Amino acid sequence: MTSSEGSSETQGRGRLFRRYFAFIGGSVTVVLGIAIAIETPLSYRETLDQVGELHLTEARSASRRVEQFLQSVETILRESAAVPWAHAAFTAADLRAEHHRLMKIIPALDSLQVVDATGAVRIAVSRRDLDRPPAARFENQALLNGARERGASVGPVAFSNGIEPVAALAVKAGNGEVIVAELNLRGVSDIVTQLLVGTQGQAFLVDAADRIVAHRDAARTLRDPSESALRQIRAARSRLGDKGVADPFRAGNADDVPVLTSAVGLPRWGWIVIAEEPLEVALAPVRATIYRLAALMVAGVLLALLVSGVLARRLSRPILSLREGTGRLMRGDLASRIDVKTGDEVEALARDFNAMAAQLEDYTTGLERKVEEKTAALREAMRARELFLAAASHDLRQPLYAISILGDALALKQLPPDAQEVLSKQRQAIGILRGLFDNLLDLSRFEAGDVHVSLRDISLREVLAPIAVEFEVLSQAKGLGWQCTLPEVSVRTDPELLRRLVANLLSNAVRYTLTGSVALSAAVEGADVVIRVSDTGIGIAKEDQQRVFLEFVQLENPARERERGVGLGLSIVRKVSELLGLELLLDSAPSSGTRVTFRLPVSVVAAPQPVESMAAASPVEFAGQRVWVVEDDPMVRSALGIQLDEWAIDHDFAVDRAGILALKESDGEWPAAVILDDMLGQGERGLEIATWLTEHFGSERIVLVTGNVEPARVQALAKSGFRVLRKPIASAVLAQALVEALRAAREAPAVAPGG
Repeated sequence: MTSSEGSSETQGRGRLFRRYFAFIGGSVTVVLGIAIAIETPLSYRETLDQVGELHLTEARSASRRVEQFLQSVETILRESAAVPWAHAAFTAADLRAEHHRLMKIIPALDSLQVVDATGAVRIAVSRRDLDRPPAARFENQALLNGARERGASVGPVAFSNGIEPVAALAVKAGNGEVIVAELNLRGVSDIVTQLLVGTQGQAFLVDAADRIVAHRDAARTLRDPSESALRQIRAARSRLGDKGVADPFRAGNADDVPVLTSAVGLPRWGWIVIAEEPLEVALAPVRATIYRLAALMVAGVLLALLVSGVLARRLSRPILSLREGTGRLMRGDLASRIDVKTGDEVEALARDFNAMAAQLEDYTTGLERKVEEKTAALREAMRARELFLAAASHDLRQPLYAISILGDALALKQLPPDAQEVLSKQRQAIGILRGLFDNLLDLSRFEAGDVHVSLRDISLREVLAPIAVEFEVLSQAKGLGWQCTLPEVSVRTDPELLRRLVANLLSNAVRYTLTGSVALSAAVEGADVVIRVSDTGIGIAKEDQQRVFLEFVQLENPARERERGVGLGLSIVRKVSELLGLELLLDSAPSSGTRVTFRLPVSVVAAPQPVESMAAASPVEFAGQRVWVVEDDPMVRSALGIQLDEWAIDHDFAVDRAGILALKESDGEWPAAVILDDMLGQGERGLEIATWLTEHFGSERIVLVTGNVEPARVQALAKSGFRVLRKPIASAVLAQALVEALRAAREAPAVAPGG
């Protein structure tokens, strides 16, 4: 570093210190000054309001107690006046006794008089003179008129014996009479004079004539108020307002001492309670608040200057900005930038950091774009794989479907014993190949995540009857007994997945049972259907019962004999059960057979169609029935033609909707049933044609067959409501489907030929 560079750095460091010291210290000082300038009048007003509120609270308390006293006396007098003393049942002695009673319960009553409507005193009772005769007339006519107009009225305050304050309270009675009570106000005076307002204040009571009725200085009640006192009283009365409350204000008292004054009125009687406290004493809390704020101002300024020096020396604020920027960058906010305008090396460092962040953002954006492109390519590959599986499934299932049908058709013919044995082995090989093919494709779909659950309410028999027919034939061909019990109940499940699960369990049971029987049973237990697949086969040891559900695991097939599969069936069962949320219970032991049980929830749907027989149909049931087959594969058409001929079914073929219309034109009517392949080359698909056919006859007469494993198509077929068979199809299963379709045709109402 050269001397000039070092000097420049030192000058920059000094500029940075002076700039931040002046900025931070000055800013904090200004803010504190503004805050104190705003806070001081607010605190002054708030403290003054608090003091005033305290005064009003004391004044309200005194006025409330005075008013309660007057109202209690008025209430008792009203209750007494409500008695019909003028009735013949009462005498003057009774009324006099009542008045004596009132004077006992109200110690403040000095005397009671009853004045009639003419103003004459009818009865007079006095605490000082119990037998005093009544005067001829009551002189204060204004008091009587006030009581008659308003129900009650209070007269001016006077002083009995020159020292005891008294006031007349008149209450309206019946027949125009008025009860006039002379009240000793000594109790009222005690209420007011004992009140302490603030720390050194007092309260006094003034009547409607602005005369002081009660005061701590008793001498003030014995003479007329001074001019200073009158000014204070009149100022308080003028401020009462509608609420009868005079908020705190400054005034001079009777001695011309500045006081903080507030007042509360007794509007009904015209009296007011005035609370006062010397202004110097009342404002002491305000001055204390101002002194505290000033001290805080000085301390704050000193602290601000000290902190400003420390912060400026350490350059903490720019460094913290850099740290925050790096933190945002670490959190992935690559678009954030550091804005530092200091004119020194910190600003240069911030610029370098921003340039680095911009480069990193560009790099990350490009990387994200590449990830998106790779993801899109992967999606395309997955889609291509899905389409390949669908196409491969269809193309491979078609010849297997044809071979299976031809084998089943050949089994219906009379063959020599040695040929029958060969055919039996061929049919077993076809069944094994069909199972292996289904399991391999299913395993591929599971691993690719292409299998999705589509729950719906469906008849249990509708789902399991086709595979029951197939495995009845397979069991009998192997010399095994077969038992099947399927109740008429509806369940909530995915029919395709349930059918695959049960088919794999039955396939495994038939494969590993050498003698005895295989059974498929279902029973309703509460809200569930309990389904069980059982056999009398070789059984499974307890330590192997978990391994059998893994891929390619075969416990009793060390030579890998193909007739025993490749170990995929139970792994598919495990995957299906996990998708459907089923708990598989395996009960087995060596040489004791195997029982696999699981539960399905019962659902309430339309009554399922009963399956009267699960055995393969005989040609007699099909004789003379008209069936159309919509299939575009010549090999499958040929095989189906041979099978339908063996069943004596009158049939014809079409490859699309136009071919169906041509058959309709030729026959003049619709057939009893239609076998319809879903994949028909490049044209319209079978499901769409089936939907169109339902405009002319019921969907029960349509049998859809498919070899497609494309997830979206499989779900569409499952939700269509048609009977769907999955290729390759055993002839027994196809025969059972035709039996049900032809039964629906016989039960359908007759339709005109042009319908």
